[in-house]
Amino acid sequence: MKKVLSTLCIGTVAAAIVLGTAGCGGGVRASSFASPQATITASGDIASARSISEDLFGVFLEDINYTSQAMDDNLLANGSFEGGGSYGVRACWETNADVTEATEGGITPSAKYLTLKFSKPSNYLLNNGYDFAPIALQKGTEYTFAAFIRADDYAGEIKVSVVDGDLNAYGGGTLQVEKSAQWVKYVVTFKATETKEGLQFEMDFGNGTLSIDGVELTTSDATLGVKNYIYNAIADLSPKFVRFPGGCIIEGTDMDVVYDWKNSVGAIAGDAGDDVPTLTYTEIVNGKSAQKTTRGEWAARPTNGDLWSGSQFYRLEYGVGFYEYFLMCEKLGAKPIPIVNCGLKCMSRTGGRAEALEGRHGNGKADYIQDALDLIAFANGSTTSSDANEKYWAQVRADMGHPEPFGLEYIGVGNEQYFEKYYEYYESFLEAFAEKGGIYAAVTPIVGCGTQFHDAQRSNSEGMVVPYMKKYREAGKIGALSEYGMVDHHYYLNYYDFFHFAGKDMIYDSYSRDASTKYEVFVGEYSANEPNTRYIRAGGEFDPAGAAGLSMPAPMNSWVTALSEAAYMTGLERNGDVVHLAAYAPMFGVSDGNFKDDAANQWDVDMMYFTSTKLLLTPNYYVQQIFAPNTGTKLIASALEYSGVSDTCKLASASGNEQIERVYSVISYDEATKEIIVKIVNAGDLALDINVALGAFAPKGTANVTMLQCDDLFAVNTFAATPVAPQESKLTGVGQTFGYTAPKFSASILRIPTK
Repeated sequence: MKKVLSTLCIGTVAAAIVLGTAGCGGGVRASSFASPQATITASGDIASARSISEDLFGVFLEDINYTSQAMDDNLLANGSFEGGGSYGVRACWETNADVTEATEGGITPSAKYLTLKFSKPSNYLLNNGYDFAPIALQKGTEYTFAAFIRADDYAGEIKVSVVDGDLNAYGGGTLQVEKSAQWVKYVVTFKATETKEGLQFEMDFGNGTLSIDGVELTTSDATLGVKNYIYNAIADLSPKFVRFPGGCIIEGTDMDVVYDWKNSVGAIAGDAGDDVPTLTYTEIVNGKSAQKTTRGEWAARPTNGDLWSGSQFYRLEYGVGFYEYFLMCEKLGAKPIPIVNCGLKCMSRTGGRAEALEGRHGNGKADYIQDALDLIAFANGSTTSSDANEKYWAQVRADMGHPEPFGLEYIGVGNEQYFEKYYEYYESFLEAFAEKGGIYAAVTPIVGCGTQFHDAQRSNSEGMVVPYMKKYREAGKIGALSEYGMVDHHYYLNYYDFFHFAGKDMIYDSYSRDASTKYEVFVGEYSANEPNTRYIRAGGEFDPAGAAGLSMPAPMNSWVTALSEAAYMTGLERNGDVVHLAAYAPMFGVSDGNFKDDAANQWDVDMMYFTSTKLLLTPNYYVQQIFAPNTGTKLIASALEYSGVSDTCKLASASGNEQIERVYSVISYDEATKEIIVKIVNAGDLALDINVALGAFAPKGTANVTMLQCDDLFAVNTFAATPVAPQESKLTGVGQTFGYTAPKFSASILRIPTK
């Protein structure tokens, strides 16, 4: 756990908290208070406790704010020369050659490539990388250049190098190319001589004519195709699942701007169906030649547009496609939750109209149902299945390098679609899964049914989706609402609402637990980032239409937004039998080198902000980081009582005339480690002496404490200073009743081993 001591906004430090390494110096004794200001009392036992989802907190990885460009270990933009949309085939490249663009005779039947005729004294091909993830090198790190070259009329050297604006080289190598009518993959490795940012990639040629495709410059400082500084930050969140790839990009507005999972593994749409071609070619690595056969080769992957693209080059180049996604989930120990297109365009961009998409083969909805079935087969299918289609996609996975199934448990159908046409489409998916049976019926479907409170009970009595669930059940298709699928809810609120929503106004407290009417919820997207819209008025009046706008000056990703999310997460854990999955959104945004780049991001509030070499971790990131691995499997009933202080407090801000609950808490039990986990969020501006009474649970006498705290509610983390970061300490003398001082504006997690 990262520790930042010198820049922490500590202010009032609790007597029971010692900042520093857990266990250092024996900790502080947790004596109970004779006159506590609050008491949290646990009751009941494990046998009668509600279960909490073991998959509760995960992440949502969407290609927004140029995320894929930051993640991809290939530093070059448009390396496959696919271009597309408003971007030409030569986008991001400069050359002084005579250029011909072609597809016939490419490495696959649909692959675009360039034929270059060089006749100058000095011949070059240049790439500057991505605008918001420019090329950077780290001294001593190994880099690999690779490209498919068909040297029809070219023999001799090709020099590759990474240079600055003055053409000073910081690493490179040389290829010895022989004439050939066949595509040959040339590979050369080199180490960077300096650490440098803002570079460009250059290839220098002699005279002659050649064709080129699939140009890559990848870094060894990567995991499964993801740059390590990005991958490690995801891993450090300990996610229980990864939702991918959308979000709005799964929906699109036309056939180019739709995330296509089959394109992401190299499938070509033909008259007879979808085919992932097998490529056999000569590969020459650092001068040594060998024959190689691959499937799903990146250079053979068709590209798509990105719904979030603007004036800068932004395409779905699938450097990190569905195969890499499944591998990443496996390595993280996180469950994959892929979202597939339901066959409808993005409704937020069609004025709420349900407009159909054509599909890969022009069959509309049927194509998207087949895509979903094939994705399940790719993930979970057997290479010995008697079903030819399942066997085919399982073999594709095996040929890409993973013979065993990935163990897919969930699949989301659509993202933010709703109303009758969407539910008609969704039910067609349900029926196809049921009809196929086996691995298809075993996967839990997720209803991608809308945003904000549209599908939450109490918003319009029972929620938008429930009438369709009931109608489907009455038709004899299902016996219980849960068979309709898990329901996806999205909440982009302001921090006032999250504080209100976390406590007495937590909608999920009142959800049905009856077997026939209960259904599970997936909070697929949430974060505090709508400062001027209210959904829960002061006093708890629920108003999904939005109350009058507020003037709320808190900067985005400030401590108060993260603290409100921490409070909200205690409510999610308290309802962990209904809320099965929850993910902050989005994960990544572009940094200006200090905080965020307002001009670059398509979404304003994000968990992390990237440059080419580093990440800014926000207070919101750290809330997710400490909560995800500290969730129990059983909910311990508890009651909170105050003495001498009000149960509410005024939120201290320039517009802070509202009362919110002072403390948010939840107690759970981890059956695997036999630990009690106590979470306490103090939203008030007073440190509180709190007694925790564990009832029948007998602690071993210690507690490991992780805390986030800052006196400045509006503090933000930057690269220069980290005022909000986790701190660890140890409490000793923890008995069945013990005292803990929760500092003002703090979120604390206490893990207590039991006897």
